Amino acid sequence: AAQLCGTAASGAFRSDWHNALKLGFDVQELCYPPWLIQGALGAKLGGKLPEVARPGERFAFVTAAAAERWHLPRDCIVTAGSTDSISAFLASGWPKQVGEAVTSLGSTLAIKLLSQAPVEDSSRGVYSHRLGDLWLVGGAS
Repeated sequence: AAQLCGTAASGAFRSDWHNALKLGFDVQELCYPPWLIQGALGAKLGGKLPEVARPGERFAFVTAAAAERWHLPRDCIVTAGSTDSISAFLASGWPKQVGEAVTSLGSTLAIKLLSQAPVEDSSRGVYSHRLGDLWLVGGAS
């Protein structure tokens, strides 16, 4: 996003919930946890974590430089994105029933199961992404 529309007003890079999850962003509370932003670790990170937005949230129009470089219209809007596996889930016509799942092969082999509640098990690599009022439970290789 920064290459297309620059950084946030604060100077920080921007990301979306889905990609920031792997940086420690808490998708249940929609914030970085205190252990990550406070104390010695927080001091070391010193504002290096991206500002996080809801997927689809508008960031800004492309910059003049980006429009020229990539032949984009100046009114092209950059929005918060998602991961390739969640995009594949949505593009599949996604299951409408809780308990149904989609597997995809992109940057990783992933499985996403539609759930009413988040499930986390770091010992098995299971985590959950927020999807509206539901959750995508799964993991990736």
